[in-house]
Amino acid sequence: MRERIFVIEDHFQIKGRGLIITGKIEKKSTVLKIGTPIIVCRPDGSEVETKIAGIEMCSPPNFKIEAILIHNLTKDDLPVGSYVFINSN
Repeated sequence: MRERIFVIEDHFQIKGRGLIITGKIEKKSTVLKIGTPIIVCRPDGSEVETKIAGIEMCSPPNFKIEAILIHNLTKDDLPVGSYVFINSN
């Protein structure tokens, strides 16, 4: 079963590192780790499967915004407004 973790609110490319996607975690109990497989559902309905390559928490204590590093993808591959899911099995 899929669990939606956030909507991509922003993204940017860091040369030599990869694509960074950011969004507000919807469920405070969600735990993300490097290597966790994710599924991104684009606004056009197509999907991309990838893995988390790095994580940074960048938020005040009241809410949780994650910055997730994705290798081998570009901003065009994962547009703002895409939904990010993990498998919760």
